[in-house]
Amino acid sequence: VSMGTGSSASRPFAAVFGLGEEGRRGPTLGSLLLPGSVKDSWRLIIASPLRVEAFDAQTAQELPLDDAAVTKAIQDHAPFTACSASEPGERLALGCQDGTVLVFSVSGGVVSGPLRELRIDHAEAEAVATADDGDIGRVAMGVTVLLLIGQDCLYSGSSGRCAFWDLSSGKLQREFALPGGSGEQALVPSTLALVEVGEESVGSSGKFLWVGMDNGAIAVFDIETGILARSFSCAGPESLVSLAYFPVDGVVFALSAHRRVSVWDAASYACIQKYPAELMTCGADLTTMISCSVRDPDMNLVMLAGIDGSLCVRRVARRADGKLNCVLLSFIEAVSVDNAPITSMAYHADADCLMVG
Repeated sequence: VSMGTGSSASRPFAAVFGLGEEGRRGPTLGSLLLPGSVKDSWRLIIASPLRVEAFDAQTAQELPLDDAAVTKAIQDHAPFTACSASEPGERLALGCQDGTVLVFSVSGGVVSGPLRELRIDHAEAEAVATADDGDIGRVAMGVTVLLLIGQDCLYSGSSGRCAFWDLSSGKLQREFALPGGSGEQALVPSTLALVEVGEESVGSSGKFLWVGMDNGAIAVFDIETGILARSFSCAGPESLVSLAYFPVDGVVFALSAHRRVSVWDAASYACIQKYPAELMTCGADLTTMISCSVRDPDMNLVMLAGIDGSLCVRRVARRADGKLNCVLLSFIEAVSVDNAPITSMAYHADADCLMVG
């Protein structure tokens, strides 16, 4: 993970974490930057398929995970398949191949818990797992995507469905059945975005869960009712990779098949614009994409990562006529240390830095 220098830290952040490790580490699933227990100190938490690691963000020194319950949960449920962290960072959620979602507390740079071990009944997938083609069943049970909002709202996705959890009680609030077949033919959610459209009304909170799926379609569910509000093809039959929501402009960027970016009106579902990957990133296929807002000057940005380790930053602004400006601000040819594909990005507003895995 490489980082920029945080503007709010008294000491600069280290640039690289996790080097010197022999063997295969797997892709970075997510990372979390937060203040340490000592004044002006910062900690970085990194999640990958087989481990959770903690670092001093200013020296890059690895720190031990002293909580025995955390270590046991990691050993019992790895490999991990999805990760999401709350902003500000006090919760870390990990999705597991066995269908479990682990939710940890992260305070003062210390990982503790797990606070919750969540699991949906996967009777159908478990039945397949006990048959001859057990690998298919285990994959079907796996958590493919997570979206953590604040400390109490968690959305998870697995084959054929998504779920909404209340972390304060640990209870499942709602399930969203994805359109399509069941069993081996079930659609798999690959990316999530929580989109707010209009004001709250009777029977609707005005909040919608956008679900990008592996068949190239997007399903939109009303959070309050669980009703499928809309389902539409995005930009071909290939899997959705990332969704990036811009609330000020009322648009959602969708990255499909690493090669196409399309922009959708969040209220009308109309397609505003389509871009090929080479136009957005100066040539490379894309691996992931995020939206963020920066201050001084105030701008909304879309950050796009390339399969070659490059990073492209564009300013997003919607004009009065409804059309979109997407202006290139910066292109960095090689952000990753060894030109490896970038698999995760997270922007920390208070420190004004980007974490790249």
